[in-house]
Amino acid sequence: MIGLNLRLNKKINYNIGSRLQGYIMQNLNSDYVEFLHTQNYHPYTQYIERVDDNISIWHLNLLDENAINNIVDIFKEGNDILLDNEEEFKIIGITKKEISKSELLKELSEIKPRKYVEICFITPTAFKTNEEYYYFPSIKLIFNSIINRYNLFSNEFTFEGVELIDDIVENFIISDYNIKTKRFYLENVKIKGFIGRITIKLGGPSQLVNIGNMLLKYAEYTGIGIKTSMGMGGMQIKQSVKRIN
Repeated sequence: MIGLNLRLNKKINYNIGSRLQGYIMQNLNSDYVEFLHTQNYHPYTQYIERVDDNISIWHLNLLDENAINNIVDIFKEGNDILLDNEEEFKIIGITKKEISKSELLKELSEIKPRKYVEICFITPTAFKTNEEYYYFPSIKLIFNSIINRYNLFSNEFTFEGVELIDDIVENFIISDYNIKTKRFYLENVKIKGFIGRITIKLGGPSQLVNIGNMLLKYAEYTGIGIKTSMGMGGMQIKQSVKRIN
């Protein structure tokens, strides 16, 4: 996996996500574009984070080797990004972080797992369940989303069976939240989602707490919920969190 943080020279709203995806597709090899159209999930996620009035960061996460080989070289510091509506931005800096799933597991195994994890949802987040959109945070929907993506892109091992998600739902709770509803504009469609912060309390056996920490860390790359390749579901873990009972 590779995470690219591209600093852009303008303040940009997160609703530009679908056009940024269009920019990626326009600059890919046609064979790879055809391959992507056959997949249920795109092997990349992206979202916009506004830093100040003049700078935005475009977070682009590449989840497998094929995506890395085809996408990473599109972006060069100093290059212009021209969108289909003629908006133009300049890349003024690129930060790249590469990590394998085995390295992520090793990294998490060497630190004390946190029993309280605060998640910051940067762009509107929503889920689809029973053919309907759901726009409130839910332990089951959050971890189902992450596990599904982990299993899809893992070359080493996967989380199988329903027992894990049942254990997570039984032992993890949302202990605090400060969220609000926002709409994400996708062409002629408005999708309702939520942004803000939630704190998850991870209980149960230590192995389950370890897995919960790992999955939430992995979600910083994959995003959470629907339309993550178009800019929804962007999230970050707060480095420290006040304990809430």
